[in-house]
Amino acid sequence: MQVKRDGGLDNNFVLPGDEIGIAEEYLPGRNVADQDGKLMSLAFGNVFRDERRLVLSVRTTKEKHRARTGDIVYGQVVKDDRGTQTVRVGAFEDRSGMLYEIDMTGLIRQPRGHNPDSAPIIKIGDYIRAKITRDGDYYDLGIMSPNLGVIIAFCSLCRTRLMRDQAVLKCPNCDHVERRKIASDYGEVYLPPERNDLK
Repeated sequence: MQVKRDGGLDNNFVLPGDEIGIAEEYLPGRNVADQDGKLMSLAFGNVFRDERRLVLSVRTTKEKHRARTGDIVYGQVVKDDRGTQTVRVGAFEDRSGMLYEIDMTGLIRQPRGHNPDSAPIIKIGDYIRAKITRDGDYYDLGIMSPNLGVIIAFCSLCRTRLMRDQAVLKCPNCDHVERRKIASDYGEVYLPPERNDLK
């Protein structure tokens, strides 16, 4: 899974001592030093450009990042078992705003008072943004804040991507209307199309 962000990971591999930028354009981040106005790599790895904060970092292949309580995750709902949804998580954003790839599983439990016979808050195949509320052997996820919830969903009838129509989602192909717990920026996050075929 990929999430569109300002900046990203360069494909080029750098060595310690390689010049990767200039101090007039970027600040030195992790594994980067400013040497007389030149930003130099201090490690083997790939350059990460944070265009939002104008920081250059080098991410090494040995770095392992672990999501923790309070971090934001991006994933796809892959199972619904009696009101508990299983989410396959592909990325997480830590409190500093850095985005990391990860392979983990999280659980979303429906809130108290939710009628299981009513329209679901999220459905299998939805892409979501959630917050980790508990970490350990497995992760509990929450989606009740305005910026959390479904960011991309597909029509239950024809699998066309649903468009936001005020408080509901509407299919532009067959006009079917569905309800979800929608994130405030629904539809504005890019995800690749090859995994949009869950039913």
